Amino acid sequence: QSNMTGTAEVANLDPLWNVPQDDVWIWLDHNMDGGQWTTLAPGHGLSTHAPRPDEPEGIDPRNRLGPELSLAKALADAYPEHRIALIKHGDGGRDVASHFNPQNIGPPGSNEHMWSGLLKKTEDAFAALDAAGSAYEVEGFFWAMGGGDARNRNSNSSDPDEVSAGEQEAMARSAQYGENLTSFIAAVRERYAADLPFIMTRIEDDLSPELLQIYPGAELVRQGQLDVAALDPRTEAVTTEGITKRDAVHFDAMGQIERDWLTGTLIYFRRPRTMTLMKWSKTACSRPRPLEFSLMTPTRRTILSRRSW
Repeated sequence: QSNMTGTAEVANLDPLWNVPQDDVWIWLDHNMDGGQWTTLAPGHGLSTHAPRPDEPEGIDPRNRLGPELSLAKALADAYPEHRIALIKHGDGGRDVASHFNPQNIGPPGSNEHMWSGLLKKTEDAFAALDAAGSAYEVEGFFWAMGGGDARNRNSNSSDPDEVSAGEQEAMARSAQYGENLTSFIAAVRERYAADLPFIMTRIEDDLSPELLQIYPGAELVRQGQLDVAALDPRTEAVTTEGITKRDAVHFDAMGQIERDWLTGTLIYFRRPRTMTLMKWSKTACSRPRPLEFSLMTPTRRTILSRRSW
């Protein structure tokens, strides 16, 4: 989930992206005590949207970003008559096998019970909209998780038996990823919207032997992602091949921008029509240019993109 929370440095953003987005709200509730809607701007990375009840509210001072900027921009450009509102919830190293398992109910302020935290965060955000008299509709769920399931949590141990046990645990979790993700999506749709589009980024095809030592279940998780998307017409799995990273795993600042422009455009697949969005030139990685997409017809309402990243 670290690519969902976001580790890329805001200082490395192209200046065109390093600005507030006045037409987008994001729910800020770092310490899980009720929160507030605020204007989206760079800096909503790392622990800003992770449950930290003992820390003061606000933006993580390390000034990082996740996928929210270009995702929000893609949605706002497609729906200029509507307010886009994001709810972001995640923490590094979490998995769907336990932390986001809908059966794992516990204190919502604990990152061991991310499903419970997701429910509380969304309910609080909805209540604030209701109190303000704002009509809204949930339009999409964006997901970036799988590394926590695939990872050998003992990979750094000097004890070979511990490493071997960690690998077996990772492989067992990963083999269940598709089934666990299917259950998670069903629980989300049961709670929020039966036809909710579910957009996820999937694990890449080209994995080095060194990476597979740390994430031995990665190929099983990727297959689970592809299987779920193939069986569910309301689910899309987006490849991130070729998108730039700051290390072997984590996207850099403009990599986050590029990845989530792609995921943002996929939310529109309901009733096809042609709309013009703005997409930057990959060579320049900055300046927008028109690009045609087949997208769904927008309706007059606040569009709420709930994110569990």
